[in-house]
Amino acid sequence: MKIFDTNNTADEFNSLLKDAKDFLILICPFISVKTQTEKRYRSAIDSVHYSFIVTRPNDENNNNKYKNNITFLNSLANEKCGLGKLDGLHAKIYMNETKCLVTSLNLIDSTQTNNYEIGILIEREINPGLYYDVSKIALEIIEISSVENKGTAKTILSRITIGKLYAEIVAIHEEKIKSKYKNKNNFYEALCKSAKIWVAFDKDTHYKDNSNLLLRETEISYGLYLKLFQKFSSN
Repeated sequence: MKIFDTNNTADEFNSLLKDAKDFLILICPFISVKTQTEKRYRSAIDSVHYSFIVTRPNDENNNNKYKNNITFLNSLANEKCGLGKLDGLHAKIYMNETKCLVTSLNLIDSTQTNNYEIGILIEREINPGLYYDVSKIALEIIEISSVENKGTAKTILSRITIGKLYAEIVAIHEEKIKSKYKNKNNFYEALCKSAKIWVAFDKDTHYKDNSNLLLRETEISYGLYLKLFQKFSSN
């Protein structure tokens, strides 16, 4: 866990955007940035499998200088980016698949020059417990917001394991699996083999008595989850 001042918090947020490969979560009351910064946000969102953005709805009767750029935010919303609103939102949580930033920083250009901010960075590999504690809070906010596709948020923000994916596919396609693979063990082996085509898993993620099989608790990325779910749901 690392703690940052105003400038370093802004730098870490930009790094979080740039480094995202799997997903992005932007929970922030106010998002209103200049054109050049908008391009950076759009590029980051386009490069991941799914994004969620939750902001506070604008109060047009309020003269508060902090308002969302609704036109820009609406332009980001698509089949890979859920946009929602939540009254009373004050939390600022920014996440990708490797780290999260809990901070006072609104995503408004002026806050980086006029305000004093603080940021706490949590890296999943170093502090997985804290990372998933923040994930739970982020999910709670998403679930009570107006954003659609909340089921995807639940998948993204939980520990996705090969065992969990296996159970999910079996629950949906059990009869097809029995027909094609004869039994669930054969299906699990096929699932593991396909996973290993895309990812080089460490030796300690395999069963000691069967190097073909991954331990059920082996974590996988959301991107790999999507590939495997689509492959074995369509076959």
